[in-house]
Amino acid sequence: MEGPERVRYCIIGGGVAGVTAAERIRELDADGSILIIGSEPDVLYSRVLIPDYISGKIPREKCFLRTQSDFDARRITLRLGVEVASILPAEKQISLSTRENISYEQLLIATGGKPRAWTATGVEMLPVFRMQTIADADAIRDRLSAQGIMLE
Repeated sequence: MEGPERVRYCIIGGGVAGVTAAERIRELDADGSILIIGSEPDVLYSRVLIPDYISGKIPREKCFLRTQSDFDARRITLRLGVEVASILPAEKQISLSTRENISYEQLLIATGGKPRAWTATGVEMLPVFRMQTIADADAIRDRLSAQGIMLE
């Protein structure tokens, strides 16, 4: 039976903190294996540019700050669109939502924050959209397009 995947550096969080840490680690350690685990399916993008994308001022691809090729060139492995199910610090092991296990030497948790969903009761609500992720921006654009509002 095969054991868990082994990496020297495991970073949980594919946002700016996690990616910057991975890139800096690569500068200091040319050979160590680096894995970034992110719950979002997309590579690093700028949340600040989301309003410009929604309004049609810039195309979607201009929001992205890195490409898969950037990570490949630095030999940083990405595992995107998966959640960490558990961390076993004594064993230096994590389990993913995909039922895979990762064994690590060093672990950095750089997940950032997640705003609570807004809820209201007792009133008729119009559709409420979040504008936190690129997927949220896509949903807003899709809704506007379905209503015949052209943004470009």
